[in-house]
Order: sequence, then C-alpha cells, then structure tokens
Amino acid sequence: QDVEDLDVDEQDIEEQDVEDLDVDEQDIEEQDVEDLDVDDPDVEDEQDTDVEPGPPSGSLDLTFGTGGIAASGSEAPGMRPYSVAVLADNSIILVGDARSAAGAEPSCLVQRVEQSGALAGGFGASGSVLFRPEGANSCSLRAASTGATGHEALLTGFSSTGAQEFAIVGRATATQVEHKALGRGAHSLMSFHAVLPMADGRLIGAGRDFGSQWKFIGTLTRHDQHLDAEVSFGTNRFRDIAWTQPSSVFMARDIAQLDAEHGLLVGTVEREMGNASGLLVAFNLFTGALKADFGNAGIVEFGGGASIDRFQSVVVSSQRIYAVGSRGFGAEEDILIAAFTPGGVLDTTYGTAGVVLGEWDGRDRPFDSVLDAQGRLLVAGAFEAGGIAQPMVLRVLASGAFDANFEWFGIQAPPFDANESEARAIAVDANGRVLVAGRTRDAATRLDVPFLVRLIP
Repeated sequence: QDVEDLDVDEQDIEEQDVEDLDVDEQDIEEQDVEDLDVDDPDVEDEQDTDVEPGPPSGSLDLTFGTGGIAASGSEAPGMRPYSVAVLADNSIILVGDARSAAGAEPSCLVQRVEQSGALAGGFGASGSVLFRPEGANSCSLRAASTGATGHEALLTGFSSTGAQEFAIVGRATATQVEHKALGRGAHSLMSFHAVLPMADGRLIGAGRDFGSQWKFIGTLTRHDQHLDAEVSFGTNRFRDIAWTQPSSVFMARDIAQLDAEHGLLVGTVEREMGNASGLLVAFNLFTGALKADFGNAGIVEFGGGASIDRFQSVVVSSQRIYAVGSRGFGAEEDILIAAFTPGGVLDTTYGTAGVVLGEWDGRDRPFDSVLDAQGRLLVAGAFEAGGIAQPMVLRVLASGAFDANFEWFGIQAPPFDANESEARAIAVDANGRVLVAGRTRDAATRLDVPFLVRLIP
C-alpha cells in the first residue's frame, strides 16, 4: 500500500520539477552579472590605489619601542653598546659598558630587550646587569653571539686592574649573567673581542695578548660549559698567532665558523711604518692547529705593501667568506669588503676582482656585518656628514653591488642628528628584521647615549 501510495507518475514529477525550476537561465545570468557588476571595471583599479604601501626597506620599524627606538633604562647611564645577539624567542641581548659619569671608569653591561622593544623586567635590575670582576676597576664586553640552543648568548670582553688586563668569557640566559676572567702571567694584557659558540655548548674566545717579543699577538682559547678554559686546546689552553715580521702586531677582531671542524679568525696586521694588511686565519676548532689547505698554510694576508687595509668583521656563507673592514686612514678611509672562496682564494666573481669599496663622505668605517636569510650582506658602521660621524647600515647584493632599496643613515632626531654617532652592532631576527645598536653623545653631560633600533627588511 505504501508503495502504491508513493508510486505516482515519476515522469510527471520530473517534468514538473523541470518546469518549476526552468526559469529563464539567460535572465538569471544577466541578473547575476548586474548584481555583481558594481560600477565598472574601474572599481578594482580604484580599490588598488586606496591600499597604502608598507614602510620602505631600511626605515625604522615604528612598532618597536617608542618611534622605532628601544628603551635603554635608567640603570645604564652612559652606555656604549658593542654587540647584539637575538635569542630563539626574538628577545635581544645587548652588551657593552656603561659609565656613571663623564670620565668615570666603565662597568660591563648586559641588557635583555623584549621583541617589543621594552626592557625585560625579569632580567637583572629592570632588564640590565652591571658588573666588574673581582679586583677590576674597569670592564667592557665586546662580543655576544647566540648559543647553540638559542636560549642563551655567549659573551666575551675584558677587564682591567690598571696594571693588567684580563679576558672575560660569559653567558647570558633569560634571567642572569655568568662570567669568568682569564689571564696569563704577571704582565697579562689579554682582551677578547670576539666569541664563537660551538654546537656542544662550549665557546671559543678570540682577541689579543702581549707576546714574548713585547708586541700584541692573536690569542684563542676554548671554554667548556662551565666557562673554564680547556687545557687540551692549543698549548696549555692558549693558541697564539704571532706575526713574525719585525715591528708588526696582529690585532684579532672577529671570528666565525668556517666548516664543521674549523673556525676563521680575522683581524689586522699593524706595522710600525704605518701601513696595515687584513689577515684571515683558519684553525681547527678542537686542537687549535692551523688548517693546512687554507691560503698559505692556514693564513691569508690581504693588502700589505704601501696600502692600509684592515679587517674588522667576518661572515661565512656556504659559498663565500666576506671579510669587512676599511681601506685608507682618517678622512680617506673607505669601506672595504673582500670575498674569498672557502679555500681562502679571492672570489673574482664578486665586485671588482673580489673586492668592493664604498665611499660616501669623509671617513667611512664599518664595525659589524651579518648575512640575512637571502644571503645579502648587511654592514653597520659610520660615515661623516659635514665632519660629524653619523650611523649607517648598508645592504650588499651577491654581485657586490650596494642595494639602493635598503639603506639607513641614522635617527633624524635629537640628540642623534646633531652629535657624533655610530652603529656598532647588527643582527637579524627570525622574521628577517634588522636590529642595529650604537651610540651618540649627550653634548651637555658628555655621556654616551645608546640606541637600539629595528629596521624594516
């Protein structure tokens, strides 16, 4: 019965459905077009023109701190930043020194800054840690680099008792700073200017010491997770790199990892007659022995003769070594970038025969460099404008050409625009944003005024 009740003429139902639904399809399509066709095709163009472009590359990121500048805090008057490292959470470790008054001896300073630009309240006193090793009357930190875990920064610098200098190695975590001093002999004049974190948590400190011939030599040490120097590295903890030419000293400035087993130290050989040359030294990370197949038995000298070439920093990509420094002296000093193959040979495909020179106005000095995620070189330093040093950040393409789409020439506001200023340190965070630290000087107090800015990539 149910079947009979339901078994109406299926053909009739289908036809009725079609009739009920079969409205004029052409009308529907036309109506759809009319409903959707708001104004005319110019709507899309007008809407596009209403979209505001984002801030240009190289400009201040105004979401960072106040007006793009991070807070420095009252705990750190007279601060001079020298290095910056970015942790895994995009918070920032800033190191340098600070003076309580003009002419006062400095203390070592570590700051932790949140990615918002505010000082991290749970770190030291309101985001800052000031210290001097026992017996020291002055102290300065010169290098910071993110550790293997990403949750700490490893630090180096030096302290002084007045008669002696001692190297400092340290570690900054999310909440505190640990540090130890290292010296050698009764006439120790050891200072560290660079740090290289190792994958197992150890670190290599690099700098200079006073050698047996009463001249400065390069010095490397390797430290365990407790910051103690390891006796198995070099000769009884120290790997010295002396320059054998008479009246010459080697001033080590920066360090980078060359490959899984080797590090690369760069600096300058200064000669008594006034000329200078850049130096690259490749060494084994575990023994300190020089890398025999790099350059001339582990060493590459760049420049020499009558030129004045100095290397200040180094970065290593999978294809190239970039040694960044300066050529010339005083008002004639220009930015120098030399590119080398992993074997220590000039890479002639870069710039002009492997070399790039940059001249802006007066004395141009680079202090630090870093590679971004696209492999472009970022250089921080200072140039002279009207005889007054001003900070600058430049981006260099893989060809060696300066990138006209990215450049920064300082903070155009008091006191930065009217006093000598410089960009001393640079880093890139996980989002590709560029962090730059430096300092200017307050004309009234004669104290340094630090800055930490974030730039749009």
